[in-house]
Amino acid sequence: MGLVKVKLPKNVSAFKNIASGTKPNLVTTQSTTKLINSAATFATEGVLPGDLIYKFDGSGACKIVYVQTVDSETEITFVVPSSTVTFAVDDEYYILRLSETVDFYLDPSKIVYMDYSNSSATGSYLRFKMNLMATDENELRINYFRGEASPSATSTQSQDMVDGMIDAIEKAINSSYTSVIEFNPISDVRMLFSSTV
Repeated sequence: MGLVKVKLPKNVSAFKNIASGTKPNLVTTQSTTKLINSAATFATEGVLPGDLIYKFDGSGACKIVYVQTVDSETEITFVVPSSTVTFAVDDEYYILRLSETVDFYLDPSKIVYMDYSNSSATGSYLRFKMNLMATDENELRINYFRGEASPSATSTQSQDMVDGMIDAIEKAINSSYTSVIEFNPISDVRMLFSSTV
């Protein structure tokens, strides 16, 4: 059995702390021009102008903005490509560098189940329940999105993404242990690894 390789944009924002369950990437002050998180370390993390900020709040559509300036460790001024975007308290965000990628390897033998969502509120994603250790299971998500105007994928695009992932997993299962099967998103769709949840 081989592995599935997923090439993802570099995520330069902090992930959820798996041990404590805390999420460091939450907005702490509402703004229509700035991303403000009193617990962030944007400069230390290496956030740069031009990085993409992907945000969702659980009740409204996902939004995309771009870093204009890193004003301090806790504040970023962003530029909005189309309509106004408000970052409200407790909105979740991820900061991506599309020009740099990382390889994420998925072991099919550890997958307990997989499903997907194309909700505009929580974003479009592939979700995996993984049996990573003998006494623990973790849920992993690969979010995917389109352009600035309507980041959430359509139901047809979501089904195509799921079909493509299932095909890659099946190929990996039926291949030798040294094989690596690359999963590529459908046209016009970009991906990010959100976190364990």
